[in-house]
Amino acid sequence: MFDDFIQSHIKPHAVIFCVTTKADIDSLLKEYIKSIVLNNLSEEDKQVYSKKIDSWQYCDIIQINGFQEAIKKEDILNIKNSFSYTGVEKTNQKFYVIYGVENITAQAANSLLKFLEEPPKNTYAIFVTKSPNSILETIKSRCQLYYVHPSENKFNNVINKYKIKDDKLIKACETYCLINELDLDLQNKELQENYEFVSNLSECESNLKLTKDMCDEFKKFSYSKINKILLILIKFYPNMVIELNKLQNLVKFNPNKVLFFNKILNTIK
Repeated sequence: MFDDFIQSHIKPHAVIFCVTTKADIDSLLKEYIKSIVLNNLSEEDKQVYSKKIDSWQYCDIIQINGFQEAIKKEDILNIKNSFSYTGVEKTNQKFYVIYGVENITAQAANSLLKFLEEPPKNTYAIFVTKSPNSILETIKSRCQLYYVHPSENKFNNVINKYKIKDDKLIKACETYCLINELDLDLQNKELQENYEFVSNLSECESNLKLTKDMCDEFKKFSYSKINKILLILIKFYPNMVIELNKLQNLVKFNPNKVLFFNKILNTIK
């Protein structure tokens, strides 16, 4: 279990945390990083570094969010360049966290693979994925996999925090893999906006032939927002994958967004 994994004195240089739904990944990552950084420190230093990690103020952590857009070669090169120098923190333990590692370009994957094969000393790779089967086997084989269980209590705490009573909106909340992301999107009303967009979309004639206004609006959405809308669509209309491909052709995305769109659909399938 996770407690045994945390307490183990030997940590892998690369780990993949596989999430399905309602995962409290933020807390889990912090506990995992603490289990490495705080080892053999004085009690005073443990308190200092524990606070730094809790607030993500530990200087030798680089985070890349592949859930928001595709991970490019430049992102991996930035990690390599940053970690070619001595760490800023006196603990000299360095971490790079890549969320959505399944959304990586071929060039970036090749660059990452070389980095995994010859990792610098005291450098740890932490990957978070919603679709472990979409990760290249050459990358996955160099990592230890850990499957993260849903945290129902923390999910329910977020639902109660925002006093959500509507069953359909709760169902939309269940499309989120990461509880901290759900909390943020409820706070800034993005989930409610995405749910409303899907509701309007479902009322269009001929299965998803959007009006021009809705089509133009969808085209401007960020990678992350498109992902969230597609997941809500599939949650409420599970037989719509073919129609979603038609939607993509109708919207006429740029090539990078087409790649991202297709990867999301493959994950859903």
